[in-house]
Amino acid sequence: KSLRNLQADLPQTEEAQSLTHETLLDLMMMHQLEEPPFTSETPVIGSWIVRLRELWNWMSTKWYVRPIMRQQSTINGQIVLMLMELETIQKDQQETIAHLEKKVAHLESVIVSRKLSGK
Repeated sequence: KSLRNLQADLPQTEEAQSLTHETLLDLMMMHQLEEPPFTSETPVIGSWIVRLRELWNWMSTKWYVRPIMRQQSTINGQIVLMLMELETIQKDQQETIAHLEKKVAHLESVIVSRKLSGK
């Protein structure tokens, strides 16, 4: 299923909107990528293995992976900010739609009452 179809299937309740907002806040808190620490469960030489892996990781990631991680973290943060802005726009539009639906219902009732009264 496409993302649009999934969104259309979601109920537009206050609970769903609150869940969306909470999810966006969670995304904002974890948009920054972090290098996982190395660990080893090997007895006796485990600390040596960890140190060797850390040294190798430093060589392989410092110049190549870390800039990519920073770039991706920046992109992730910008996407979350954009999604939060879209959430605000959607809420404003939903309020506008609700207001317009009330106006249309009122105008329809005026038309019906005028037809019934023969005006």
